[in-house]
Amino acid sequence: MSRIRRRDMVTTSRIADIAEETSLEVSLDHTLGFGTACYDSGMVEVLRDIAAEELETLIEGVPVTVHTRELTGKTEESYQTIYNGLDQKEKELLNVFQDNFHDMLLAEAGDHFIHGFVQGYRYLKNRIVYTSGYEIYGGGRKS
Repeated sequence: MSRIRRRDMVTTSRIADIAEETSLEVSLDHTLGFGTACYDSGMVEVLRDIAAEELETLIEGVPVTVHTRELTGKTEESYQTIYNGLDQKEKELLNVFQDNFHDMLLAEAGDHFIHGFVQGYRYLKNRIVYTSGYEIYGGGRKS
């Protein structure tokens, strides 16, 4: 089983530079960990806001796969079968349930979109920083 490696949004070299600039009287390990955690938390909040805004502006919505369309069709058929076997009061309860379930699915899809947006940013940023050797915060290539 492979271990998932955490990828931070700021390089430890940048946090070390900040620690040197501020001349704090704390250990470098503590400064690096604390600074990385603070930066990471703030950037995740910013990226989540950007992703939520992006999701709201999607005109066509999130593309649906063939598999999802097939599952939706099966679900709608099952729903209709259940609905047809119910009396009026039960139909009303089922409709309320369906509305609530639909709202939950929309919220969950939004959560997945936002999480994927943040993870995609992390991936691209780390790919640039660690693969190409480009130092985003230092203004050029690492020496």
